[in-house]
Amino acid sequence: MQVIFAIIYTLLYYAHMKTKQEYIKEFGGTRALAEELCISVQAIYQWTDPLSRGIADRIEFALLKRSKTNSSVVLDTASASL
Repeated sequence: MQVIFAIIYTLLYYAHMKTKQEYIKEFGGTRALAEELCISVQAIYQWTDPLSRGIADRIEFALLKRSKTNSSVVLDTASASL
């Protein structure tokens, strides 16, 4: 049963994962992604598709952190105008 669950989890994980180029585009370029992750641009060039789970999780966390930061800025601006 655990083996079946692991296979299904892996298939679902890779089915929803973005490519390196999609992440780069979402951050607005290789340099912006590198700065967000505190790594070098050369490190990103060494990534292969599909991305490892560790790299993908790190990028997704950065996106989550970025979206929470952006939403709090929007909330602060909205409350300031009241």
